[in-house]
Amino acid sequence: MPSTEEKMRRGALATKELKKRASEKKDNMSYNDSDNKR
Repeated sequence: MPSTEEKMRRGALATKELKKRASEKKDNMSYNDSDNKR
């Protein structure tokens, strides 16, 4: 069974990854919006 520290580290990594994906998705959306306005 993984230690608490290991769990915390994995959780932090997962959160970071999720935030990165979310911001990338947001960037893509705003990029698409500007494309639609042209």
